[in-house]
Amino acid sequence: MEIDTGASVSVISQETCKQVFGSDNSLEKSACSLRTYTGEKIDVLGKRNVTVIYNSQSVDLPITVVKGTGPSLMGRDWLQLNWKSIFKIEQLSHNQEPEKDKELQDLLRKYPQVFKEGLGTLKGTKARIYVDNDATPKYFKSKASAVRTQKKKLKRT
Repeated sequence: MEIDTGASVSVISQETCKQVFGSDNSLEKSACSLRTYTGEKIDVLGKRNVTVIYNSQSVDLPITVVKGTGPSLMGRDWLQLNWKSIFKIEQLSHNQEPEKDKELQDLLRKYPQVFKEGLGTLKGTKARIYVDNDATPKYFKSKASAVRTQKKKLKRT
């Protein structure tokens, strides 16, 4: 199963559902409407609850079954992260890891041009982009990131 923070729900394919659950492929109806990042409609067959066990913790979570044979995706509905601890900034003392501090100082002295203030430039390199003659440009509107959505939720609490 792949983690996909762009997916609002966790999904498995019809084929995977048959392999994992065998003849017990009873599904509840789902009002969920799914689309790929590029806008193609994904056929939803239904949903079911599954028991997930991790580090001796057991929890029942919903999974959406979709038509086809694509990869299983762990969406944001399964990502129950402690966002407060993720966005917590801790001040570290310079003397907590003296050997790491020495390594850092050595790198700063060795490559001062890399760490100087301001924007840098890349010189002596040329780039080319090759595009097929029949290629048509496509515009994709930006999507709200999972992190930004979680930050908004944290501010409300």
